[in-house]
Amino acid sequence: MSSFLRDKEELRKKAFRSAHSADDARRKREQHSIRIRREKRDAHLAKRRHAGVAAPMDAASGVPTKQINLDEARPMIPMKSMELESPDPVVRKDAAQFFRRVLSVDQDPPIDDCVAAGAVMRLVHLLDNPHFPSIQFDAAWALTNIASGTSENTQVVLDAGALQRFVMLLASPSAEVREQAVWGLGNIAGDCVALRDRVLDAGALPGVLQLLNSAVSNLSTLRNAAWTLSNLCRWDQSEAHLMRILPALPHIAQLLYHDDEDTLVDACWALSYLSDGNDKHIDAVVRLQVCERLVTILRMHHDYRRAKVPALRSLGNIITGSDDQTEVATAAGAVPALVALLRDEKRLVRKEAAWALSNVLAGTKHQLQLVFDHHGIQELLARLQEDHVQVQQEAAWAISNALLGGDDKHVDFLVQQRTIEIMCGVLQGKPTAGIITVIVEALDRILEVGATLAEMHGVVNPYRSRAEPFLQVFIDLQDLENDKVYTAVANLLNTHFDDMVAEDANDDEDDDEDDEDDDLFGDGDMGGTDPSTAAPGQPQFSSFR
Repeated sequence: MSSFLRDKEELRKKAFRSAHSADDARRKREQHSIRIRREKRDAHLAKRRHAGVAAPMDAASGVPTKQINLDEARPMIPMKSMELESPDPVVRKDAAQFFRRVLSVDQDPPIDDCVAAGAVMRLVHLLDNPHFPSIQFDAAWALTNIASGTSENTQVVLDAGALQRFVMLLASPSAEVREQAVWGLGNIAGDCVALRDRVLDAGALPGVLQLLNSAVSNLSTLRNAAWTLSNLCRWDQSEAHLMRILPALPHIAQLLYHDDEDTLVDACWALSYLSDGNDKHIDAVVRLQVCERLVTILRMHHDYRRAKVPALRSLGNIITGSDDQTEVATAAGAVPALVALLRDEKRLVRKEAAWALSNVLAGTKHQLQLVFDHHGIQELLARLQEDHVQVQQEAAWAISNALLGGDDKHVDFLVQQRTIEIMCGVLQGKPTAGIITVIVEALDRILEVGATLAEMHGVVNPYRSRAEPFLQVFIDLQDLENDKVYTAVANLLNTHFDDMVAEDANDDEDDDEDDEDDDLFGDGDMGGTDPSTAAPGQPQFSSFR
């Protein structure tokens, strides 16, 4: 007897029927969204150094400074650290510029050497003298790059008192000093949630928002202020943090219309962080009336391509909210834009587009119908049939939600699109346990609708014949060492293929009896001839039963 049949009665007791309803789809959507959020890997850096500044410009003269040789400079670090305290401003300037240059090398800047030499505290003290803005500039630059290192490096900068000084320098008369100050604050806030909150506690937000005003900032400063603001929106999304960051939201909405790509990208990231919370966070973003702009960004095929991922995440997070919040996104044209992104060349974009559509399909009947109307089902099935496993899993969730939330006509449409065959084909390709479970539950929904139709019209299940050729695939899935897969497949087989499995079991029992007879009577030869050795035309005797 097969292993499946030996456990059959026990599985009958344990097997469950999924609650095929919109509420069930919504629960899945909420749980799935949490998982997706936890899996996010931001391409947006939390910290950054001055890149490509091996030969920085002298702040006073505008003349390129000599490129530094790190092997020659490293032994000089202790002496230059001492010179930061020289009473001679020329010596202090030279020493501060040395640390700016040595900490701006592209690879392996000697941050630990500078910390060990006591340079951090001395650099912080140089920020205090407004009469020497060029020295403030060099010191702030060096401290910014130290803060871009490890969390320990960032903490050293904080312990030396740089945070409050950076906040004060946001109002410096020198544009270069203001830019370095906001950059340093961005590196501190980008380290962790605790340091983000310390930056907010220090009163940095008003100064950062002031630098977003193009009338007082050049483009470089504006970019750094937007990036720092995105880090102030980052990390955990508590209601307390939301209340503190609320004054920044109108500024972020305005930045979405900026023609500079870097600024636009950081504004989109800020929105993606803020919307990655509960319904209150999403509502705060929705009230900005940014959904149409986000959809426009998604439709830009060549311009602002780096803004596509954070804009997509922002829109996707909004769609995970309530039905009313989802409706705002769909009314702005989100569905056709998301369907188009299923064909994007970037895997991450296709994955997140499928995720967002799965949440639309878990919404109201109207929202679900929009995906059907814009040919989203066909595109999702294409992704399920052939794409990277991460994209396949999101597509599987989307199709599952379409089946759970749709009516009989929706289910029939999906069947006519060869959903059963496509899903079973995916099962044959040894997908992940997560994909298997989602697909099996979706197939259960299809066959359940077919069974209801059969009972209503007095006919056989019109959908079962499409799945019958894959019966052995379902049975083989029982061998996987995964309880969720085992239970889901058992439920499918017990509910919809009980007669065929029982027939298969009877054949197994007959084979077992034959084996037992062979053991009892030797090789089963009762005077007859072994069929495999009988000569042509010679009578053959059946085995004893």
